[in-house]
Amino acid sequence: MRTALRGSLIMCNVPTTNSQAARRFYGSLLGDDSFARGLNDTVESYFMPISEDGIDLTITQRYDDSERLTCYFAVEDLKGTLEELRGLDGRVVVEPQPVKIAEKARRFYQELGRREGIEVGDDVGTMAVILDPDGNHVGLMQLAPIAEKHFRVGKYQNPITDEQSKEHEEAVSVGKDAT
Repeated sequence: MRTALRGSLIMCNVPTTNSQAARRFYGSLLGDDSFARGLNDTVESYFMPISEDGIDLTITQRYDDSERLTCYFAVEDLKGTLEELRGLDGRVVVEPQPVKIAEKARRFYQELGRREGIEVGDDVGTMAVILDPDGNHVGLMQLAPIAEKHFRVGKYQNPITDEQSKEHEEAVSVGKDAT
């Protein structure tokens, strides 16, 4: 049985030039338009949890016309993961950089961390973006402990159930026979 994945999906990011229209669109799709303002003062962004597994939908200002909807994965070792993926024809398009917590939001997250026994620093982790061999954007984040709790990764991760694992093993077996 698989218990934990190496990289965990934590968010799908939608880049936009009109955050109000994007929030209305995705709020209608999700049946809830209660997006929270993002944590960074320098980037206009909004987020909403969309799964009890810790996955968020984020809407972030578009910086470049080539930006597309991007899935972000939490990894334990960002530098090592980038090196490995470069060796598999990946190309880094956004170098590692911290994701800062806005000064206005820092007190809230420090209080949340205090209640949970988690120290909160100036950021929620370090992120990078890499292109896969087909040119798809893939976001990677090495998360700070407070973000691990929010996204339910690391010690907070919900493992794949025995039923899910068994069904997947059966699908792998059936797929071998189909090729």
